Amino acid sequence: MPKNSWHSAKCVATRDFPSSSWLLTSLTSIASRNSADFNLMTSPPKDPEPMSPEDDEPDISESDFANFVDHQIDRLIRAERIKNPDLTALEELKVAVGFCRRFLSDGTSDHDKRTKVMAKLVDLKLEQDQIEEQIQFGEFVEPIKKHRGHEFALQSSSGRNPYCEICVSTIWRISQQWRKCKVCGLRTHDKCINEVKRPCAGLKTRRDNFKLNLSLCPESGLMAQTYKCFECLRPIGFGKGPELEPRICDYTGKYYCKKCHWNDEMVIPARVVRNWDCTKRPVCRASKQLLSLVEQKPIINLNRDNPALFKYVGALQKMQKLRSSIMFMKCYFVCCRQARKLRILQHLNKYQHFVESEDMYSLTDLVQVATGPIVQEVEQVVEIFKTHITHDCEICKGNAFICELCDDDHLIFPFNEGVSICKTCYACFHKPCFDRRSKRCTRCQRRRSRKAVVTVEEDETEEEQMDEEQKKITEANASTATLVGSVQEEKGIEIGVVKENEEIAMSLAEEMREMEMKNESQC
Repeated sequence: MPKNSWHSAKCVATRDFPSSSWLLTSLTSIASRNSADFNLMTSPPKDPEPMSPEDDEPDISESDFANFVDHQIDRLIRAERIKNPDLTALEELKVAVGFCRRFLSDGTSDHDKRTKVMAKLVDLKLEQDQIEEQIQFGEFVEPIKKHRGHEFALQSSSGRNPYCEICVSTIWRISQQWRKCKVCGLRTHDKCINEVKRPCAGLKTRRDNFKLNLSLCPESGLMAQTYKCFECLRPIGFGKGPELEPRICDYTGKYYCKKCHWNDEMVIPARVVRNWDCTKRPVCRASKQLLSLVEQKPIINLNRDNPALFKYVGALQKMQKLRSSIMFMKCYFVCCRQARKLRILQHLNKYQHFVESEDMYSLTDLVQVATGPIVQEVEQVVEIFKTHITHDCEICKGNAFICELCDDDHLIFPFNEGVSICKTCYACFHKPCFDRRSKRCTRCQRRRSRKAVVTVEEDETEEEQMDEEQKKITEANASTATLVGSVQEEKGIEIGVVKENEEIAMSLAEEMREMEMKNESQC
């Protein structure tokens, strides 16, 4: 199979192929500008001028011409893939073959260019025929296969022969196709992929709530597993022979069979965090793949998981102080254009998470603190940072502090030894001076006094406003009372008149009754 194939190209073809006359026109424009920027040629001219084979062709280098042809094929395949996202490798090859044929049939007179395009056409056609033959006999292999979260990529036939993790037999590269997961590294025969029962470790690590198991060998017993392998459910038990002998994983605390547990050894996060024990212990294959994925990721918070560890491990305590200093220095670098120009934070390129937080550690960080030179490396970087802030850069020195509690006018910084920092306003003082003042910050006192003055003024203003509002309310009540009184007087006069009329009517009625009674008595 030719090495330079379009089987793995990133592009796809369009339906309409540009003619070679347009290609030669584009090449002429490139040569005239002495430029190799082929990205400018994204579409052919509307009406290209035809060029005869006898016309002078541009003087372009062989490498530029080869890159140009590759670029055109890539562009065509990308355009076709937009139309058809499910474009197959065979269809990509057909696009590339058609492009080369059209270029040759247009009749360019440059013999070298025709030779190069012809050689590419032969390579592409051979690969196309090979894939068609594989499809015909059912031997065509997809470049990537996905199963249970794994992304199995086809591997080459050169190199040492690995073991298949499914059938636990040797993979003979020359005669057997095999694949390796791009995420967790699981290796298997191509024929054994459907037998994979273990989910990809990447599925767990991609979860937002993923946490490492920090329990010390949480063994539950073989009886709780009903005497079966925790992963493949194969029967296991003690005293049943070496083939059925159970093996415990120090990370999960579960028992596994020999196929799922190869006695790989890894550093256990729980033993590091709880006991500061960096000894490697046997783990199953699934745990090995998981720990290999996360050992470089800063997901361990010692201040939350075991803050007492800093008291007993001097190297860890020193590392914590260095990381705290780095976070203070970062504040200076953010405000310093000179530091941004020098890209001074790139000195911590190996430990980029040290700039993001002072609490998060990776498993590799903790192991290196216990056994490696990481503390010395970080000390050297911190010294470079300190030199820039305290000596080299005037901008950074302008953001320094002077102790307000003594007469010493030397500059102090938050990362200096013997410096106390106010937890409220972050002002810096000499530690002895701050302790003598009972840890009372003068800056905070000034702010409180200014705030008190402002509060008094605001209270006086509010009282004046309240007095004015009270006066307005009193006046409004007085006017309302006057109006109500006048209304009541008018109503009182009306009520008096009505009462007088009622009394007159009643007296007349009594007189009439008396007269009637007299008349009756006379009769």
